[in-house]
Amino acid sequence: MGELLAMTGGRSYGRAALILALLALAGCGAAGKVVSGPKAAAEKAILPDPLGVDQAGAERLIRSGAPSIAVSMLDRGDGVLMVRAGERAGVTRWRSIDNVQLYTRGGLLVGTRGLGGDDLMTADPGGVLALALAGQGGQVTRVETRLDGDRRTELRRFTCTLTPDGTDNVPVPRGPALTATRLNEVCRPQGKGRAFANSYWIREGRVLQTVQHVSDGVGRVKILYIP
Repeated sequence: MGELLAMTGGRSYGRAALILALLALAGCGAAGKVVSGPKAAAEKAILPDPLGVDQAGAERLIRSGAPSIAVSMLDRGDGVLMVRAGERAGVTRWRSIDNVQLYTRGGLLVGTRGLGGDDLMTADPGGVLALALAGQGGQVTRVETRLDGDRRTELRRFTCTLTPDGTDNVPVPRGPALTATRLNEVCRPQGKGRAFANSYWIREGRVLQTVQHVSDGVGRVKILYIP
């Protein structure tokens, strides 16, 4: 299917066109893959039940002017448009038409559901957001929870180093590319786990775009906060 950003970059989109993009991408099942088989019962106790395709609900959210994000699964080659479906205790929930869900705090990914059984259950990125918004580098401790092979919650800690990396022009669906400050984060495990890298693009004191590692199975996800 290719990245959604490649499909939308440099064009002018209204709300109706975004609805069409959302509905068209709903047929791309990779992002909304449902796990079945012997693991299903254990997973059901932790992950939310899939609600299935909700075309009417998605249309209502977009028509109401709900904020939206363009999501690209960089290591799978598919993408989808998500709309904001709620917020609680500072965590924003984004959902696609087939109920794949991302959770963000301050623009940084802190959880996923419905990405095929290898979800990021929770993430505490430490002080990365404050450093990134200030355009500063530094070192923080990241804490994540995942499911192990027996579907039990497993805590992992990482030492992460954030480094400023100049500026980039970030393509957006409606209007010209936007200049943003880029910061790169390299995380190394304090115990179990693998090293990974994230990148953040900051514009006018807000997160415009991120590329973040979800898991070894899912890979990286690019999130563009559509202006």
